[in-house]
Formats: sequence, structure tokens, C-alpha cells
Amino acid sequence: MELFEEDYRIARIFGKGKGESPPDATVENFKFYFNHPDKNLSFPFEAEYFIVGAPIATPDFDIKVTGLFPLEDSPHPFAEGILCEGKKARNGRTVQIPLWTISPKEEGENKQLIRDCSYWWSDYSV
Repeated sequence: MELFEEDYRIARIFGKGKGESPPDATVENFKFYFNHPDKNLSFPFEAEYFIVGAPIATPDFDIKVTGLFPLEDSPHPFAEGILCEGKKARNGRTVQIPLWTISPKEEGENKQLIRDCSYWWSDYSV
């Protein structure tokens, strides 16, 4: 299997060396991985929410992301992935949505962290 930069970055989170694949996205690994974006994302930030399953990736609404939803409060954390919490730009309503469904508006570390999280979640889920 060919490894990409995302694989290397994610593998390092789990203490693996260069050339080693990240572990599968199991429940145990998911709980461990949650700490990485929780400690490294800079809040708040502006992002776009994308409709899951839409034929074309079109943003549905803008959101100001204020933090991650506590893992222990998530009804189905492994099924939904890491949830973020924020306010919709158009009406100020508070929402909790999967982190992998948003894209920060600004380039930078937040965008890379979320891309890596989405990559690991989609490519390594068992």
C-alpha cells in the first residue's frame, strides 16, 4: 500500500515511525485520536458545512466553530465521528455536526488537521 503525507502525519499521532501505516479507526483508536484535534485545533474559526452524500460538494451553510462536542456526551461517537459545535452564521442556531463535514475557510493548521481527521476516518474505518 502506498503511503501519503496524511498517513505519516496520522501515524505519528499514534507513535508510529516513518513508513508505518496509521492504525485502523477502531473504537479504542478513535477515543485516543480525539485528543489530537481537541488539543490542536484553534477555536473559534469560520468554516463551511457540506451536505453529506450530495452528488457535488456544495457548501450548505457557514458556521462559526466554537469547539469539539465532548466525546462522552455523543450518543453514537464512533458512528458519527468527532463532532464539532458551533453557530450557524445565518441564524445563530447552535449545532453539533461531524468534523469531517466542514472545511475551514482559511488555509492553515486547522484545515490540515480536519483534512487528516477526515482522511483517517474514511480510509481506515473498519
